[in-house]
Amino acid sequence: MKYKNFLSSKPIFPSDNGEIIDWIDRTTIKLQFTAISQHIDFVNASIKEEQKELESMARDFVETLDGYDENEKNSIYHSFINGGSSSFNYQYSAINSFPQIQWRSEFLVIYSYFEHTLNRLCYEVQKKSKFKLSLKDIHGQGIQRARTYLVKLANVDEPFKAKNWQRAKFLSEIRNKIAHNNSVIKFEISESKSLSAKIQNEQYIELDKVFPNNEEAEIFLSYKFLKQSVIELHNCLLEISTYPLYASKVKT
Repeated sequence: MKYKNFLSSKPIFPSDNGEIIDWIDRTTIKLQFTAISQHIDFVNASIKEEQKELESMARDFVETLDGYDENEKNSIYHSFINGGSSSFNYQYSAINSFPQIQWRSEFLVIYSYFEHTLNRLCYEVQKKSKFKLSLKDIHGQGIQRARTYLVKLANVDEPFKAKNWQRAKFLSEIRNKIAHNNSVIKFEISESKSLSAKIQNEQYIELDKVFPNNEEAEIFLSYKFLKQSVIELHNCLLEISTYPLYASKVKT
């Protein structure tokens, strides 16, 4: 009987209050970011398993060596793991670089989805507000073009003053260096506004000098950085998409 009452009752949905997109679209965005976050977890677990297997191979190989004491064997083991010229070390180094290949690829996917969704919000605003100008008519590119469209045409300004948008711009800088310069940037930490100086203050990103005494450095991402980026970019979109642009048109 209680099941019958449940099936006959009207479903209760969140009310829309004139936001740029409704709660269904916002839920879809959340689910996509959740899927990306879960994939990052899967990749991280897979990388750890591969590294454990190769470390085990290194230990097994060192144990087969005769005429070496424990200290010498430990030294050889760490040489395999951290440097050297053996064919085994080459294989391990390839796997050891695999995390960066994965994290950079994952980060490009995260950022691409963020930028694509931000552009979609612009087209939703154009459709609902019946603007003649579209996003493609606006000068510029990337997320700055989308910001210009939303601020100048629709007066959606508050979300772009928030810290999540500032964070999105920082992530945009990193994305561009990964996509267009193989993660290499100028090493100029004395310049407070430079990307390298900003990265120096980050907890989950590292900079490594490409060559000694060189003026360039390479960006190294981490699992925690990607997890953090998913949250930050989702929050940024949430602030923009929930802006009550059409509140006066909603029937109460």
